[in-house]
Amino acid sequence: MIPVDIAFQPPALEGLLAVVINYIIDVIFGIDIVLNFRTSYIIEATGVELFQPSLIALHYLKGRFFIDLVATVPFD
Repeated sequence: MIPVDIAFQPPALEGLLAVVINYIIDVIFGIDIVLNFRTSYIIEATGVELFQPSLIALHYLKGRFFIDLVATVPFD
């Protein structure tokens, strides 16, 4: 919703419904971050699926974590 709000500033995005939807989206992204710390991944070189939580967390932190974190932080 942020790109639409910045580009067009529609009055429809100022209502209570838009605020609630925006917070729901932020919560869903937060849940996604938590789930990504527990989701296994496949090592491409060997084709082995990795289930060890510490290595999964390290892999996520080195990869998409910061992109997901920036997408979750409300800029309002």
